[in-house]
Amino acid sequence: MLTTLITEEFRTQAPRNAVLAGIILLVSAASLGLASLEIPLLSQVLMLLGLLAAMALPPAVGIQMAIEYWQTMSGDRAYLTMSLPVRGRSVFAAKITYAALIILVSTAISMALFLWWLAILAEQTGSSLTEILTPMREAVGTTMLTYFIVVVLLGLVAKAVQLGSIMSIGAQGRWNHLGLGAPAIGLVLLYVASQALALVLLVLIPFSYDLTTGSIVWEWMLPSFIESVTADAEPTVIGLGVAATDPLIAAGLAWWAVHSIERHTCLR
Repeated sequence: MLTTLITEEFRTQAPRNAVLAGIILLVSAASLGLASLEIPLLSQVLMLLGLLAAMALPPAVGIQMAIEYWQTMSGDRAYLTMSLPVRGRSVFAAKITYAALIILVSTAISMALFLWWLAILAEQTGSSLTEILTPMREAVGTTMLTYFIVVVLLGLVAKAVQLGSIMSIGAQGRWNHLGLGAPAIGLVLLYVASQALALVLLVLIPFSYDLTTGSIVWEWMLPSFIESVTADAEPTVIGLGVAATDPLIAAGLAWWAVHSIERHTCLR
């Protein structure tokens, strides 16, 4: 049944997402293509437009999917959704799975366009893309680069879960009279909770990056943090446990959202 629901998400949402993504992709690609011709003055404007369009792709598609989620889970179209002979957790899982996949794909396209932009910039300055990226990779290190990529990917999926969960939780009977105000308040509370948990995980999880050796160590940041404050010095290690913030919050919110969908959703 989950596969059927995901397939239905692709059937109903993918065409609209493709149209929006296609327009943004066309603007970015056309701008970068013309910018590579190095037309005086116009080239700089086109470079900026191409970069802005490339960076706008994931959030634009994300907003479109968020609107769709709200309409089908809390709005007028939610009556049809809630009439389906499946459990709420299945509907939630299908929508979040689709959203996460589309966000990852749109982010990959956005990064490809950014690399193209960077390559054009490098060519205009008499350099090459390899000459720009190699020093960055060597400065960060392969291990940290891999860690960063994994964290970003997990963070994107977690954000999709969080946003969908907040909207479903806000659709409970005691809050749905607020309309869009409920998820808006939820996002503010989510930000506050995320910052608090991130600080705790930053200093207490024994998993850090040693600034002196440039390696990952199994140490917690708290002693280094206290020493840096008392001695007015820079910390020697930076906690990496903060990366667990979004996944942990996403897991908790997903449980709450499923509970809300199956027992407390109120449509008006």
